[in-house]
Amino acid sequence: LNIKALEIILYLNGDSEMTNENSILIKNVNIFDGTSDNLITGKDLVLSGNKIGEMINEGGPEQGYDEVIDGGGGTLMPGLSDVHTHLAMCRPPPELLNLHRWDYIGAVMTNEAERYLMRGFTTVRDVGGPTLGLKLAIDQGLATGPRIFSSGMGIAQTGGHGDMRNPNAQSQYFYGEHFRLTDLGYFVLADGVPEVRKACREALASQVSQIKICTGGGVTSLTDPLYSVQYTPEEVAAAVDEATRYGTYVAAHVHTNEGINVALDNGVKTIEHGLLIEEDTLKKLVDKGAWIVPQSYIVSHEANDGNPTFADPIQSA
Repeated sequence: LNIKALEIILYLNGDSEMTNENSILIKNVNIFDGTSDNLITGKDLVLSGNKIGEMINEGGPEQGYDEVIDGGGGTLMPGLSDVHTHLAMCRPPPELLNLHRWDYIGAVMTNEAERYLMRGFTTVRDVGGPTLGLKLAIDQGLATGPRIFSSGMGIAQTGGHGDMRNPNAQSQYFYGEHFRLTDLGYFVLADGVPEVRKACREALASQVSQIKICTGGGVTSLTDPLYSVQYTPEEVAAAVDEATRYGTYVAAHVHTNEGINVALDNGVKTIEHGLLIEEDTLKKLVDKGAWIVPQSYIVSHEANDGNPTFADPIQSA
């Protein structure tokens, strides 16, 4: 995307100095409307304020518009949405734990947000990580990036997927030790119904869009096997209750069929990953009106450059 495309995106998001009375004519484009299998040709597009006004026949008069943009024969399409990413996981977890300062991490994830926008993603759902400040900066026009629906800190059990400590780390309960990813707001460890409720309330107080919990093992944490089932039904139900009463929902990191069933049976609305789901469970998911966000690229793609990051659309984990 060139700088003019970026200006259009910011304009449509309501973040520019243009007023709702401005009109823009976009000509010389093929239009993908997001629903048809075929591109729309022979049409120009008129933006009225921050909304699409109308499609008109190409080649008409250009007078009367505040701005005319020549698309150069390219394709005009709606902004993309990435519904599972971790902008703050801008480097592998061991690096975040041991190598980088918080201000470096902030700078890199701000750069990641701009890279997302320049690839055409105007909305992302960030499911775990300290991105609420980045979201506010973008909303205020102080940084460049997509609109962010942030989960803030992920919630996990001790020894679960969000427990990113080294295996020889000592407990914060028994030894008072601090852990960097917890201190920075990537994850919080909560065990038992009261702690899960407290963690959810803390997250909601920080103005997250949805709650993220971990109900199964993963591939980026060191202490939990992929097949492990995490959080009891009572703990999952407590998280769902807190989210529901606040007007939002719970997303669950989980791969295994057993863990997915625990999540679905207790009200979780989105299954993040779910790569080992079985057919009967998939039917249950549909019956309950829940969603699965599979990220099949985890097992089907290689890194797209020499310095991959966890925030890349084909790299999120």
